[in-house]
Amino acid sequence: MKGFKEFLTYFLFGSTLYGLIEIAYRNRTHWTMVLAGGIVLYGVSVISKAYEKRSIFFKCFLGASLVTAIELFAGIVINRIFRLNVWDYSNMPLNILGQICPSFSFLWFLICIPANYFCNSIKTYIK
Repeated sequence: MKGFKEFLTYFLFGSTLYGLIEIAYRNRTHWTMVLAGGIVLYGVSVISKAYEKRSIFFKCFLGASLVTAIELFAGIVINRIFRLNVWDYSNMPLNILGQICPSFSFLWFLICIPANYFCNSIKTYIK
């Protein structure tokens, strides 16, 4: 049961925080991005725990890579297959299929800094 409680805690925090970040940045969000935000924060928590002794730079690099991979997968499914057009990075330099681009990967790296510290601080409360 601890594993599910841990997943649910990170998922709910990630869903809420990412939705709020999108609303602050774009004045809107989409339910699929709320789900992705929950999955991402749980993934960052797993990375933070698995590589506890490694540098924050290393953990943020892995976290940004995870977010970018999830964004690519979600973009292909949500935007390309289901044609929901939630986002489009086609006008960004070095984009891949209009779903990911290096400037947003760098942003995910920066967001992973507080996310790692957040994950470390709430893991003590999950028992």
